[in-house]
Amino acid sequence: MSYRYGPIRQLGYVVRDVRGAIVHWAKYHGVGPFILFEEAPLRDFRYRGKPTEARVAIALGQSGSVQIELIMPLDENPSLYREHLEQAGEGLQHVAYWTTDFAGLTEHAQKSGLEEVLSGYTGDPAGRFAYYMGTGHLGSCIEISALSADKQRLFDQVANAARDWAGDLDTAIIVASSGGVPK
Repeated sequence: MSYRYGPIRQLGYVVRDVRGAIVHWAKYHGVGPFILFEEAPLRDFRYRGKPTEARVAIALGQSGSVQIELIMPLDENPSLYREHLEQAGEGLQHVAYWTTDFAGLTEHAQKSGLEEVLSGYTGDPAGRFAYYMGTGHLGSCIEISALSADKQRLFDQVANAARDWAGDLDTAIIVASSGGVPK
């Protein structure tokens, strides 16, 4: 566990083919099912301090206490995900910490010399997230994610689906509805 931010709760991978990545995780790692947001409902999305119209697909799965997030850019608009694909290719892009003290952890990140490079929210505005990066290699950025009630319900749903999953590749993908709730 990080003495600064708590336990790592999520590993975020940038991918070129989200459905292919889901099949890979299910087939070779035995992780699934994944809840797929064919276009993630991101709001107030900002990249390096400027608004961006970037769109992404996101899939969420679970392995034990760690959530696996697969992120696929859907367009050429600027985003940290697009930047990662262009500079490093596919792979681990961030580790995430979940918190009920978003202001405190983001303040700590900033005081530690990390730069906010991506931010926004999902669900209600209380579901804020922010990515921070220091110097070093790509894939070493951190995400601080506020656990709003909506986000906690979704994350619980992801974890519960993983506990009950029997490993059938035909059920490895659960498509979320446009309202953000899995079908």
